[in-house]
Amino acid sequence: MFWSGSAVRSKRNSKLPVNFIVPTEGAIVWVDGLAVATGAPNPEGAAAFINWMIDPKFYIEWATKVGAPASANSKALATLPADDLSAQVHKPEYMVSKNVMSAMPDERREAFNNLWQEVKAFYAE
Repeated sequence: MFWSGSAVRSKRNSKLPVNFIVPTEGAIVWVDGLAVATGAPNPEGAAAFINWMIDPKFYIEWATKVGAPASANSKALATLPADDLSAQVHKPEYMVSKNVMSAMPDERREAFNNLWQEVKAFYAE
């Protein structure tokens, strides 16, 4: 299992035989955000950096030369080669089975954490 950007780098840079698929059971997705903190010492510079990071020209260079995570920028994705792993993340057939990561109730988070502790303890033995 890989993050999308790691999978791209593994395939492109290390020539590993990896591909992107979503299991029939579905997958979890999330969106990373970029923001300028209140009181930042250089808000103009921070805004310029954010604009550069989301610019399709930068993304294409990052994606095709290094291996970037999948972008939510449709203009950037439209310029990727069709076989690029980052482009495959947004295939329509995958989108219907994805769940967006969001906050969960404390009880559910505690149940997941307890189960994860059991799994880690099992493999630590």
